[in-house]
Amino acid sequence: MMWLRKKSFRVLCAVLGVVVIPSAIAMVLLYTNPQRTVVQLARMGIPESVMVFIAPQNADVFMALGHQHFGGEGTYDLALAESYYRRALQLQPTMPLLHFNLARIAFLNRRFDEALVLTHREERINPELHRIYYLRGLIYGYDKRFPEAEEAFQTFVVRDPEPWAGYLDLSWIYFQQGKYQEVHDTIGPVLAKTQNAWLENAYGLALLNLGEKAEARLHFLQAQRLSENLTSEAWGVAYGGND
Repeated sequence: MMWLRKKSFRVLCAVLGVVVIPSAIAMVLLYTNPQRTVVQLARMGIPESVMVFIAPQNADVFMALGHQHFGGEGTYDLALAESYYRRALQLQPTMPLLHFNLARIAFLNRRFDEALVLTHREERINPELHRIYYLRGLIYGYDKRFPEAEEAFQTFVVRDPEPWAGYLDLSWIYFQQGKYQEVHDTIGPVLAKTQNAWLENAYGLALLNLGEKAEARLHFLQAQRLSENLTSEAWGVAYGGND
């Protein structure tokens, strides 16, 4: 009888060692560094349902799980990413970047009015997030509300003048309105500092529509040469949040 009790105790210890202790470690890691831990557990093949079970009230974990499916290492799945972000929102309604990411997903699904509402909610929580204006510019642009898009991108490049993408998309809005000189004047100074296929192509389009065909051709050829060296990773950086 004593032998049986000792054997049962050893079995219990083994179960604790295999299940409880790793779960406790995972819980600690999920609460201390959720973003990194979610990625590492996913690489180890741990199901996301297990992570949710371990940390059901941790908004940061749901945010990290959302990231996994919205540009992260998980399968690209806008519906799943949105469900995780909304779970995080229920737990922590004022968490920075939650409304912003939900707005990005709404925009990609062409729910433009909803996306705009979400950007304004994010701005109240996170007023220093310059990318709000960039996202608004995209929303207005794809909704063909060009004056609002122009204003949004102009605000973005004033608040965050370094990224070339702001000038490129501002020029896109100018182009949609036939403002070819504005495209030329916007892209020219940026192209003097940064060269890539997108900027060269936009500048070429401006020149072409201003009647400067020979110079436009040179920039189109340069855009072609630069595009031939683009990697999928470089392309992905330019279109974050897309599959």
